[in-house]
Parts: sequence; structure tokens; C-alpha cells
Amino acid sequence: MDSGLPVTVIRPSKVHGRWALNSRTRPFVESMIRGDRTIELADRGASTDHLTAALNTAALISTVAAQPGQRILNSADPDTPTAEQIVRSIGTQLGWTGTLNLLDDANDSNRGRHPWLAAHPIVLDTGASVRLGYTPVGTGLDLLREEIDWVATHCRTR
Repeated sequence: MDSGLPVTVIRPSKVHGRWALNSRTRPFVESMIRGDRTIELADRGASTDHLTAALNTAALISTVAAQPGQRILNSADPDTPTAEQIVRSIGTQLGWTGTLNLLDDANDSNRGRHPWLAAHPIVLDTGASVRLGYTPVGTGLDLLREEIDWVATHCRTR
């Protein structure tokens, strides 16, 4: 940033999308495809950890490329779903009819741990991106469908 050049640094949160090397949805997709009837979620599934769809970041890159400047921007989806909403979305996409067991925090074990478990909500401010004219391609929950389908295809072919 000290170079004086029009460099934009983009800071994403939990990136998701097709071809995600470490897909956070994978364990849930595998469990649902395997036919598990119950999935446990710690923190009653209430944890919020902002997601960033690769497609939304691509749209942000397109926006800033047309407006060179020196800045740091957060890249995150316009919605901030809870872990429960994410896992329910995965289940809906896969036609899973099992049950989510939302565990209390009083249980101090590793039961129900999930990738969105956070001590406090993590939500990125994307106001600077929006002020530049950035428009998200879609919500995180909508764009997760592509990743879920991609992961499910790979799980079924293994």
C-alpha cells in the first residue's frame, strides 16, 4: 500500500463455492448421503461466521478493476446465516429428511463441533465495496447450492 500504486486488497471470510479444496459443507454432505438420521450442532447451531462465495468475490474484483484505487475491501456474502441455517440448506438441497440435534453449550465435549463455530459472531463490513458499486451475485445460502451439488457428485462417485 505504500507504493502509491492503485492496489486493492480484498479480504474474504470463509470462502465457498465449487472446487473448494477444503469445503466446509463436505462432512455434512457426506453424512447426509451416507443416510445418517441425526446430525449434532454445538452452540444450538446459532453461531454466525460470515461466508464469502467465490462468485461474489469475482463480482467484487470486476467492480474494483473498473475503478483502480488504493484500498482494502472486505468480501463477504450479503447474508449472515447461522450454522443451523447452513446445515438445513444443505439438507434441503440433498433432500435429507433427518433431524438436527441442537446441543447446548453446557456440554463441554467435541460433540457437534462444526466449521462455523465461533466464540462471537464474525460479520464483515462490506459497506466500502457497496459504495463502489459492487452488487453481490447472490446470497451465501443461494450460492452454497452449487458447492453442495459439486461435493455431492464427488461423494457419490467415490
